[in-house]
Amino acid sequence: MPFSIPSRKRGRPPKTAAEKLRDRIWIHVVKLRSSLTTGYMLEKTVDTPQVKRQKGMISRPRKWDRYLNWERGPGQIKGKRNSVVLAEAEFPGTACWYHSPIWRALAPKPMTAEECETALIRLDIDVAELLFSIRSDAEHGNVEAHPFDQALADQLVATGSFDALAAAVVMVRWSEAIASPAFRDLALKCYGRLQPAIAKLPEIEPFYEELFSMIDNRCKHWVFIANNQRMDVVIFWEGIRDNVWKDKQ
Repeated sequence: MPFSIPSRKRGRPPKTAAEKLRDRIWIHVVKLRSSLTTGYMLEKTVDTPQVKRQKGMISRPRKWDRYLNWERGPGQIKGKRNSVVLAEAEFPGTACWYHSPIWRALAPKPMTAEECETALIRLDIDVAELLFSIRSDAEHGNVEAHPFDQALADQLVATGSFDALAAAVVMVRWSEAIASPAFRDLALKCYGRLQPAIAKLPEIEPFYEELFSMIDNRCKHWVFIANNQRMDVVIFWEGIRDNVWKDKQ
């Protein structure tokens, strides 16, 4: 008897763990910036046309309830109202948490050196200016990367921002693209030194354990047991906490 193989359903691919964490951090930041804690108040404020009163009853999509309950995150569907854009219009500074390059850096897909550089240029100006300078002699104002050395790593750590963390993670991925153990080691040390400050950020405090564990698994340490043999080793953040964080208290 002839048979057919069921075709896969069309639609968006399932979100990765990093994307799901991104969604949760984003809605947490929206709550912090807005001081609104219910889906109704957020929907009424951010997505006003969708909230209607009909025959004495409130009719609304309850989309923001699902965001708050972590049942779903915002998407970017053509022709649909973009919740990230709407929230940014009301509460400036929220969209950058959703669009941070760190989420791409935590994806399994490798990053090219060019992609890493582009990601770093997108960071907050305070961090981007540490990493790059504008070449005034360049025809189109191209940027030029500063050498990533101990002095620059120290400056990133002193910044103590989420974008500084994103820079460290992107540079770990950059080290893969250029196969540089020294570059990777410095970026990983920078990430470890940033942990105490990042864990205290109000936007990240509820999520830092999950975030750091995710970074640890994506950004493994390289250990060379021979010139042509490398082991990928996970050093979990708890170990760094016990040896480094206590000095930052």
